[in-house]
Formats: sequence, structure tokens, C-alpha cells
Amino acid sequence: MGTAPSGGACEDSPTPAPTFPHPAGNGSRAGRHPPHVTHRPEPPAACDVLVAGAGILGLAVAREALVRRPDASGEPRVLTALSAPAPALDKPLRLQTRTYSRDMPHLKHAGTFGVTRARREAVDAGYDDVLFLEPDGAVSEGSIWNIGFVENDRVIWPVAPMLAGTGQALLERGLEAVGLTSESRPVHRSTLERIGQAFICNSATPACAVAEIDGARLQVDPGLIVRLRAAWASNPLQTI
Repeated sequence: MGTAPSGGACEDSPTPAPTFPHPAGNGSRAGRHPPHVTHRPEPPAACDVLVAGAGILGLAVAREALVRRPDASGEPRVLTALSAPAPALDKPLRLQTRTYSRDMPHLKHAGTFGVTRARREAVDAGYDDVLFLEPDGAVSEGSIWNIGFVENDRVIWPVAPMLAGTGQALLERGLEAVGLTSESRPVHRSTLERIGQAFICNSATPACAVAEIDGARLQVDPGLIVRLRAAWASNPLQTI
């Protein structure tokens, strides 16, 4: 968590600049400046340094709290930050299912209170993370990752409202190179016991095995994870 530079709060803020929990891996949102408060001066550079250290979420929340109008609008602003990559998960995960769906799940956004709470409750119950289900029992996504199931060298991607992740897209592009195929279809909670293997993936973790779901053990094949990581790595690098 970042701390304010000498001098304390940003000059644009009527109260000390707030700091907020920022779970690793969650997205952030650029701040919006409503047109009816454009007479306020822009925050000084010191405030931008604070935001870069603590995450954009702090500035976005502080600004939108100034005027509580649901019809407020403005031009989005983008902050690009460079930091070391998060370490990839490696230990097979134990997951707990929970019926939950993020608001506008196809978008990456900062509305993560429910996600964070669900994950913490799963950890408190002795699991590593949480796997979300739709009200009808359809599997959707995890807290900050997508899940794939594997049957006979075929990766099965669940079909449900979710965020289509970067890691999932990279894996999908490289599956053929490692002798795997894929399909997308609904996966119901009641069928998980019959699925042999599962893995999770996101932009930081190409593939990590799932060892259990709600206490039911799944097969863990290190060779499969090696193949999935090779599929991810087969994508050409992009120059930024």
C-alpha cells in the first residue's frame, strides 16, 4: 500500500487522501472527472505518485465521492504503470464452490467487494480459493481466474457469464501445438465429480492444477500442466 509523500494529503482533496485494500490480480479503473466539478484544480504530481503506489482505486473512489449523482459523466483517463509480474501459482488448489455472479461479469472492473468476501470465506473454511456458480448450478469463473476441465486431451471451457481472460485466450491459441483440442460448453456442478482433471489460468498463471472441488478429489497430472504451460508459451512475444 502506498503512503502519502511529505506534506500529507493531496491538495485537491478536502480530507486526507484515503487508502484502500487492493487484492492482487484485480483490475483497476481510471478516475472520471464529472463536468460539473471541472473547476477544481488537477491533483499535483505528488498525488499521482501516491496513486501509482497504492493503486488507481483510491483516486477513483475519492473523486467520485465528491458528487453523488448517478447521472454524472465524463471522459475516462488512463494510467499505465509498470511493475514486476506476480508470481505464478504452482501448488494444486482446493476450491470451494459458491453461487455468485459479479456485476457485469464480461467486464474487468473495480467492483470486487463480493469477490473478495467470497474468497476470504472460502479460505476461512480451509480452501485455497472460490469457484463461482450461476443460480442454476452452471460453473462460471473463479475469483481472479478462469477454469478449464480436461477429458481425453480435450480442454472444456465452461459457458456462462464471465470475464474472458487473457490467460485463457493465450492457452486456447497454443493448444493445438501441444496436441490438445478444446470446446466450450455448459458445465454443471453436478457433473464435476465425473470430470477427471481441472486447472485454473490467468495472466500471471498459465496453468495451475485443481486438486479438489468441495472436498471431492480430482486427478492431478503434472505432465498436463507442463503441456498447458507450453501452449501458453508458444504465443509470440509482442513489442510494447
